[in-house]
Amino acid sequence: MVMRDGGTSSGSSVRDSSRDEAIGWFVAFCENEVNPAACNSFDRWLKASPENVRAYLQVSAFWEAAGSLNQQRKLEIEELVRRAAAENTVVPMVGVRAAASRAAGISPRGRVSIRIATAALVLVLLGAGFAIWGLVRDPVYATQVGEERTITLSDGSVVELNALSRVRIEYRDRIRRVTLLEGQALFRVAKNTARPFVVLSGTTQVRAVGTQFDVYRHAGDTLVTVVEGQVAVTNADSEDTLSSPKSAEHRVRSSVGRDSPARVLLAAGGQLRVSAHAISAPVRTDPAIATAWTQGKLIFDSASLAEVVAEVNRYNPRPLSIDDPKILAMHVSGTFSTTDSSQVIQFLAERFGLTVHESPNGIRLSAQ
Repeated sequence: MVMRDGGTSSGSSVRDSSRDEAIGWFVAFCENEVNPAACNSFDRWLKASPENVRAYLQVSAFWEAAGSLNQQRKLEIEELVRRAAAENTVVPMVGVRAAASRAAGISPRGRVSIRIATAALVLVLLGAGFAIWGLVRDPVYATQVGEERTITLSDGSVVELNALSRVRIEYRDRIRRVTLLEGQALFRVAKNTARPFVVLSGTTQVRAVGTQFDVYRHAGDTLVTVVEGQVAVTNADSEDTLSSPKSAEHRVRSSVGRDSPARVLLAAGGQLRVSAHAISAPVRTDPAIATAWTQGKLIFDSASLAEVVAEVNRYNPRPLSIDDPKILAMHVSGTFSTTDSSQVIQFLAERFGLTVHESPNGIRLSAQ
């Protein structure tokens, strides 16, 4: 165990001491205040404890001023650190901080720089700590092209992410909240009347207790499809919704009236779209079409080719494109595999008499 001057064994004090001394050495090197004799002292300091090696590596990694060292000096320091780490020697630390400062010949201005650097490093570490804590507390899950993912939440609810999708999970004591940041997800909600389950997609809020529903966030609107149970769909300001879903609903009701389409109850087999300022009237649909992607299928029912191309590109690493706007406006119906884009490409080429142009970067369809 490493000991400080006349002190008692303390892991935290050793770490603080090593960090301060590492900052001192780093600032001295940056300001070219270290002569060859001081380099020997730095070498001895490194070999005094593995904690010193770790501290210096952390300081040099976090501190953006590392670029101020000339390349030759950086190589020399890296070699010293490498050798010290390899030896992994531990000796008693007696007055190391004062000795290091004297050996390095650090000026009063340098000592001020050390204090400033220490404060800056603490802020950087705190910022990194808060960022990591936020990611742990409210994790974000994402999928890439052609990737699907199933997430089981702490309460037993399940989120299935379609390709090119992203969600943030925010579980609190009185509410379960999921923000659909991008793409599409199917939610199977574990029932808990005291802890509502809310999905946010832009200004769209979908509120449920125990049910199953699909939410697809497009560039200009959100498509909601209920598979089982019932949900309440609200078009409210996202900031108000995040702070208090109940107050957001109350604000919508009081401002537009009880019969306004700003809040709609949607039952199983129902589907609607929510834009920035309106909710469409619910329509009856086959939920199997909206959730076919969970079975590795794409089902189109009189969909425009523009919609077909957009869906295919969620799964195809080589994006499909059609240049002719007239062709993109045409509609098709059919069932295709999400894992074999050649099916839909061949179908479109034969159905509309298109020519296929393939390249390593993409596939283009054009009129013959």
